[in-house]
Amino acid sequence: EEDPVRILRVARFAARFAQFGFKVAHGTNKLMRKMVDNGEVDYLVPERVWAELVKALATQTPARFFEVLGGCGALDKLFPQLAAQYTKTVAHNNNGIHLPTLAASVELSNASGVRFAALASDMQGGNAALDDFCTQHRVPNNHRQLAELALRHCATAQRMSDLSAEDIMALLENIDAFRRGDRVNDFLLVCESRARAASPDLPDYPQADRLRAALNAAVAVKVDAGGKSGPAIGEAIRRARVEAIKVIL
Repeated sequence: EEDPVRILRVARFAARFAQFGFKVAHGTNKLMRKMVDNGEVDYLVPERVWAELVKALATQTPARFFEVLGGCGALDKLFPQLAAQYTKTVAHNNNGIHLPTLAASVELSNASGVRFAALASDMQGGNAALDDFCTQHRVPNNHRQLAELALRHCATAQRMSDLSAEDIMALLENIDAFRRGDRVNDFLLVCESRARAASPDLPDYPQADRLRAALNAAVAVKVDAGGKSGPAIGEAIRRARVEAIKVIL
């Protein structure tokens, strides 16, 4: 009896060593397909699948992980949210998977959270597909939240040059930038990955600098409470932050 985790490991090794020309042997692929057909991958526990996925995301060619799983029939069972991106061809070696955002993220960041959020951007089905994926594989909250933020708000960030100070303030609030400033950079890396997936020859990504400048200006604001209390203070701070953002636009 073979351990079905081996299927994930073979796929991960293929991703890790793809740059050196590593290919999965025909016999190995045949055995993997047999295990899939016998239903053995159905017994893989979510934590093991997630652990192997995170290791695969850390490689130079993470898409290869999913290609190998597609080639042996495991992709449909383990990652059905990505099955639509997989193209099966008659010549087995030409199997391919279209994950342009993930590929772009590899050039920008080693962080598994950024790469996972980029992968989520490549899924067909948006938020519903991401929810299914995260539930199926018990994805940790920090990875899930970044992916959700990217799906909801990257489209707005791409239009930075058209946004008013009020719009930018709303975006900063929506991505929880004032409490989770550490996550802003990761969010922007996912947004840049999406932009580069759409336009591979993009020379730079000024949207990131613009949002960072707006955040810095807003954070630097000091407001005198002046007898105000509760919600009134919050509203005064917000107004002052919008004004500070206007200055740098």
